[in-house]
Amino acid sequence: MSGAWQRIKHILYRQKTSLLHFSKPGRWIKSKNWKAPSEGVVNVLYRKDQDISHYFDWKDPDDTIARTKLREFTERYATEPDIIYEIKGDLVIEPQFGLAIQSGREFIPQSGTLSHLHIRPALFSYLQRKYLNRKFVEIDELIHCDGFAGMNLCHFIYDTVNPILFLYKQGMIGDRDKILISEKVYQKPYFQYFLQHSFMGKLNWLRQREDEWIRVRTFRKAFVSMEVFRLTYEIFPKQPPGHRRIFLARKANYQRNILNIAALMPVLTQTGFEIVYAEDLTYQQQVELFRGVRYFIGIHGAGLTNLLHSDIPSLRVLELFSSSLVHASFYRFLKILNVEYYDALAGTPLDINWNFSVDVNDFTMKVKRLIQS
Repeated sequence: MSGAWQRIKHILYRQKTSLLHFSKPGRWIKSKNWKAPSEGVVNVLYRKDQDISHYFDWKDPDDTIARTKLREFTERYATEPDIIYEIKGDLVIEPQFGLAIQSGREFIPQSGTLSHLHIRPALFSYLQRKYLNRKFVEIDELIHCDGFAGMNLCHFIYDTVNPILFLYKQGMIGDRDKILISEKVYQKPYFQYFLQHSFMGKLNWLRQREDEWIRVRTFRKAFVSMEVFRLTYEIFPKQPPGHRRIFLARKANYQRNILNIAALMPVLTQTGFEIVYAEDLTYQQQVELFRGVRYFIGIHGAGLTNLLHSDIPSLRVLELFSSSLVHASFYRFLKILNVEYYDALAGTPLDINWNFSVDVNDFTMKVKRLIQS
């Protein structure tokens, strides 16, 4: 029952998001609620254009649908810049998404994330706080980090670790600089792991509670290209080549499940793959698991971010997609970090519950190719 209710909530959430953010009425309302920042509020401190095209020869994956869609996605975003903004003004940062608003209902897009450009602050909450509640935490200057996207492990790396590491390497974060992070992201087990095992533990984190609005005069924020993954991978302890064969599965109450998973089990058993559910493991256990992997099969999802803990140059990966949701999040950083072997299989389109099937014969063939090292 809980799984069915979770699927219903997911469908309703998708419908609400589509209506509020992507429909013509939703876009019109946002355009009337919020204005663009005034001249001089947003300034560029640093910019360097990057092009990751040279990492890809398009000989993989051996699946026409997956290769075509991965190539379209990768080429669309191949020339993203590394860029650092400085925003100055009479600014407040709301707690739900960490979005910044300049006095006069001017929304600051640079306070969001590239994955969630459609999101805007709640106008009623802003007006209520400004004219009725009027309670703010006063900060002169801070570094803006991730407002909410880091609730997902993949976005935590993309929108928190990568930009902060880039600023750190650029010498733009000192020991006393306040770095804004949502309290709910801060409490995530993987955030705590990075505090204990990386440069992030040396930094001065300013935790924003769910009911806390922050007034600030100046903040900086970085957006970085995929090239930064070369720096990110260096903060993970180097691992010897692994030996384990892992199939990262999903339990039935999650989306993007494989409907005919039972038909795939015989080939996984015959080829010596362990069936693992990340949700059954602590984050430390996930780290230890991925440190030992050599052959990996997984459904596209945030759990694949943990491949960063592996010895990627010796890693062999088969990623499973629905044909209606082929995304290059992991493909790109694996290729940039010189993965030994990458293949993908696109199954059927997502059904109403966001699940799909894969062809058993195609899957069997690809598993056998995967383990032919």
